[in-house]
Amino acid sequence: MDVIKTLFGFTHGEKEDFLPDGITPVVDPGLTNEGMARMARLCKDARSVMKAPEETMFSVFSGTGKRHRQIAELFISQNPRSILAAGDELYRRNPVLGGPESLVVLHDEAFVVLADGKLVPKAEYTIPFSREDIIAFLRSPEVPNYAVMGLGRPFFIQLKIKAESGALYRIEIGTEPDEISATPLITGVTLADVSHGGHTV
Repeated sequence: MDVIKTLFGFTHGEKEDFLPDGITPVVDPGLTNEGMARMARLCKDARSVMKAPEETMFSVFSGTGKRHRQIAELFISQNPRSILAAGDELYRRNPVLGGPESLVVLHDEAFVVLADGKLVPKAEYTIPFSREDIIAFLRSPEVPNYAVMGLGRPFFIQLKIKAESGALYRIEIGTEPDEISATPLITGVTLADVSHGGHTV
């Protein structure tokens, strides 16, 4: 594949699934303390494996969910001299990178928690963006070479690429309209067996 753009994507680590009562799902969850620590280490180590030119100024993007924004903010805090600001803000948000929706398991049944707190059975939920939406965004002039993105796993699900949570990927865009690949630079974890049987989205 002839590569025309190289990007970097961080998938989030452990997220808050439930309130302290153990049964009420968190709406638009953030990262747990463990998840924050994992992502802080990942963002700190990232620069050494990215192989971007030393002088690179990174444009940073995130999904619209709290946990995606936390990744962007952690990367910026670890690389303060290498950030190309987005106008008055340090990073931009786009829903194709991930939203506030979150997957949890209650009584052995998987549900998606929507932004308004409504629970939808996973089998009835449709990810609100497509592979074509993602590729169009990544190919757009808005996303420069070596952009850094805080992502949710639905991004990779729609691209039909297997991905771990709490990981860093090099994402390459090819010359052909549908060409895209992802290579793990720092591997992560599978979060299918967290407390309460919750899963990560």
